[in-house]
Amino acid sequence: MFKKQNLLGMIVLGLILVGLIIIFEVPKQVKGERHCYSMLSPVEKNSNESSKIIESGCFNTFSESIRAATGGRVLLDPSINQKDVTDEMLNH
Repeated sequence: MFKKQNLLGMIVLGLILVGLIIIFEVPKQVKGERHCYSMLSPVEKNSNESSKIIESGCFNTFSESIRAATGGRVLLDPSINQKDVTDEMLNH
């Protein structure tokens, strides 16, 4: 049977390992954030065909993705969050 001291030591070691995993994995997810777009071909009404991907791309920022998707027509501030984008911003 384990002594209380050994059990406590294993619990502390486990918590340290979990902490290290969190410290090193979370920044990777944040740094690896990608913003992608795809342009699809139109499908005629009552057609049995599916849209085809004409063009697509992925970028490090949301504003870069929007610029590419709109052919440079829409230029958003790099600090803007996609939740804050309005129709007016996209249609001027």
